[in-house]
Amino acid sequence: MASKRAASSELVAKMRADYGVTEEAAKVAIEQVFGSLTSLVKPADARVRIANFGIFTTKRQAERQGRNPATGQPVTIPAKDVTRFKPSI
Repeated sequence: MASKRAASSELVAKMRADYGVTEEAAKVAIEQVFGSLTSLVKPADARVRIANFGIFTTKRQAERQGRNPATGQPVTIPAKDVTRFKPSI
């Protein structure tokens, strides 16, 4: 199954065409939805399920060792929270 990436400008254009809203209204709506998702998924080990769409989860990625590509020196990469998305089937 081929996947397609959509830019936010494509989402705005789709909302304008489907719902007849202004570009500004579509941008605001999209920003509000993604802002709300971001705040809900922000805490570590969070899980947000949207029926018939997918599940957003946040997991803590442990500190690890990496390399500076320019010098080859070892570098410690700090721990961080990462957000993952699993689409519904």
